[in-house]
Amino acid sequence: MSILDLSDEMLLCILNKSNNINVLYSLVDINKFTLGQPSIERLLHIVDYLQLYSLSLVFCQPEIILNYLIGGDTVLVRLVNKQITHFNLKTELRTTELFDRYEPTLFALILSFAKCLTDFTFVQCLRDASPNSLLTLFSTSATSYYHEFVPLFRRMSNLAELTLFLFVKGINSTYIDGIHLNDEILVRMPRLNKFTFSITTRVCNRRSNIFLPSNDDIQRSFIERKYQQIGSYADDNTIKIRARCHIYSLPYQFRMFHNVTNSFQGGMFNKVRSVIVTDDIYPFEHEFFQIISQSFPFLQTLSIQNDKPQKSKKNSITFITFSHLAVLNLELAHIDYVEQFLFERKTCLLHLTIQ
Repeated sequence: MSILDLSDEMLLCILNKSNNINVLYSLVDINKFTLGQPSIERLLHIVDYLQLYSLSLVFCQPEIILNYLIGGDTVLVRLVNKQITHFNLKTELRTTELFDRYEPTLFALILSFAKCLTDFTFVQCLRDASPNSLLTLFSTSATSYYHEFVPLFRRMSNLAELTLFLFVKGINSTYIDGIHLNDEILVRMPRLNKFTFSITTRVCNRRSNIFLPSNDDIQRSFIERKYQQIGSYADDNTIKIRARCHIYSLPYQFRMFHNVTNSFQGGMFNKVRSVIVTDDIYPFEHEFFQIISQSFPFLQTLSIQNDKPQKSKKNSITFITFSHLAVLNLELAHIDYVEQFLFERKTCLLHLTIQ
């Protein structure tokens, strides 16, 4: 019987009364390890774990992980370089600015070190706002697509499963569509058999004449490459500043659905619990929120980002109900949307907390 066979209560009692070094050495034969940031320094600096093949580092600051990776011949470097096959990294950020500073470097550094990695889940979350070779990349912060991620994806030819949740920003560029995904990434992954994605592109083409494809063009870019179950919506070509396009695999697998604009045409998204609606050009009218309530029947959190006043403020015959909405964020919304949601003749909210 090993120490790991004991109950949590007994382990806690032993840890409180034992010499910490002796306890650490009793763990050297474990093969799976999950650590939070406070435990990393104590447990990854003392001993080598010769049997370890699965490592999860959760709720860690990215700069802390970077220090361990660039600090020479550390235990973490040896594990990633020679031993670990399953690596789950969940970083916690205080601001979106920290993402641009640390996350791309961290992602690239791990892939450059990894020699045995077959399963890499990399999840980034903001403090203020998820047995074949597999990669999950989850980012809610805007990032530069080509310069940061595409060169890394091209090296991962053995991937069998790829999951992407990305918000991509571009200047003087066009939308990411089926052509881009196929030619830049997927053709270099011959073993890929499952691709789940939600990718939003936001482009700013103020000083250029770059043509933006229509939603029909985007749909054709997938159909012509034999992708059938794809959803999309895109701002039209007349919008040059912060035009948005969202492409996603169906059925939709994520709990979040962000950057919904007036171009959104609806659908059925039973897994979604959090939605952000945003539009820099047009206001959200009553009919738009009717589409939102019907498309996201289990919605719990809704954030509205739109400073444009509604044009049609007359009482609508259509009554909107959000049966599960608990949190409504109106911090970046025009006062009209406060009326839209709090005027009982327009909208019914059963479990609401306003932010």
